[in-house]
Amino acid sequence: MVAGGLVVIALAGCGSSSGIGGSSGVSAAEKPYVDAMVASLKADPSAPFTAAQGQCLSESMVKIVTVPGFEKLGIKPSDLGKNNSVDLTGVDAATAAKISSLVLDGKCFSFGDMIAKEMTSDTSVSLKAEQAKCLGNAMAKDDSFRKSFVKTILGDTKADPTGGLDMVKLFAACNISSSDLGGS
Repeated sequence: MVAGGLVVIALAGCGSSSGIGGSSGVSAAEKPYVDAMVASLKADPSAPFTAAQGQCLSESMVKIVTVPGFEKLGIKPSDLGKNNSVDLTGVDAATAAKISSLVLDGKCFSFGDMIAKEMTSDTSVSLKAEQAKCLGNAMAKDDSFRKSFVKTILGDTKADPTGGLDMVKLFAACNISSSDLGGS
């Protein structure tokens, strides 16, 4: 559940800046990509970002991938707004690591807050927001999670960002019991 959502969040950053403060700090070549990402996020009611977070994420993603990088991948601005998802599996490992860092390090949004919002809206679990936030923050800091997250961005379909986590340790640190997760 969490791993799939994380990949969508990392790769989805796609949407227009109209009405969201504009594309400040981007070049004329970058602006169409940023605008397409912002518009896509704005149009997606399931996108977990505020307008400012979406703008930051979009601008940062374009700066990381670069216009030549998008062109090399065959991605046009119009491709970014199609389904709030874009295939970035052709990026190199350094670029994937920068995307991972953007998502996990809190530049545009708190990963812990995002996980809390997603997990507390799931009626099959009984986590409190602070427990879910703690779990999200712990995951974002975990080296094995970060490495697997990069592999996921690179297109490794077998990579499971949660696979290398010591979930028992994380649950204990965040005061989460199996009953909070819908277990017994």
